[in-house]
Amino acid sequence: MLQGVLPALLAEFSTPIQSYCISLSPQSTHAEVYRALVCGDRLTSPILRESLRQTSLLHLIVASGTHLIVIEALLRRALGKRRWSAASVGICLGLYALMTGLGPPFVRVLLAWLLKALNDRFRLCWSRTQILMMSGTFSLLVCSTRWDLLSLSLSWIAGFAVELAGDRHQKDPLKFHALVYAFMIPALLPLTVPHPVSIVWNLLLGPVLTLALFPLAGLAIFVPTVMLFPIDFVFSLAFALIDSAAGLTPQGLNKSSLNPGWPWIYLAGLMLTSFWFESRTLKRELEETT
Repeated sequence: MLQGVLPALLAEFSTPIQSYCISLSPQSTHAEVYRALVCGDRLTSPILRESLRQTSLLHLIVASGTHLIVIEALLRRALGKRRWSAASVGICLGLYALMTGLGPPFVRVLLAWLLKALNDRFRLCWSRTQILMMSGTFSLLVCSTRWDLLSLSLSWIAGFAVELAGDRHQKDPLKFHALVYAFMIPALLPLTVPHPVSIVWNLLLGPVLTLALFPLAGLAIFVPTVMLFPIDFVFSLAFALIDSAAGLTPQGLNKSSLNPGWPWIYLAGLMLTSFWFESRTLKRELEETT
């Protein structure tokens, strides 16, 4: 019963806010991209979608849980360790999630942030795997369609992929992205697996798209009269680069005939693997202290 009521309740809160955000969209050739990034609106241009899909950069242009992580990082850097900074970050993340329609991936990342904050505040000793488990499980309550379930499963798998890639590899971006890519391949088999060259584009263009275009899209939505012309120019340049990258990228693997439930089976395997790695690490740490 709750699973049916909760999505409707969240939609009642988020739809007016998302509609208002979309209504602020300026008259621009890139208006749909601004709406997609800031308001979670659908990206309708088939040519642009194909270029982004070919380079595996679509997740950085459409609003996703990745942008919640970026907002958190930028706010934490700007606010520092002030007493009220955690509450301010939480309010901003919640507002952005509302603007984008509170899709399951946003709910999962938002819940993961909240659980981590509670864990740090009250010293609950939850591991990162446990936080991933709880945030994803609670997010199932907001899924009302097959697409919701698919998007949540891919978001959840991406979270475990980042976790299993490990902190020690984050200092080597190429190795880290390659590991995440490898972990994501089985989940993407029912869809389309991007070519390995897409790892290079994520390394080269990913930071630019995430750290530059996302904030600029926000400015285009909320202060268009001052900033629109230079922002349009930057986006035109960025999409010219993406089109060139797409032309240099071979076709990936076509989707397989695997059952649509396959990502969930794979997710269960990742959960068990992550728990095993954590228990092994904990056992090693205990042995070193005794």
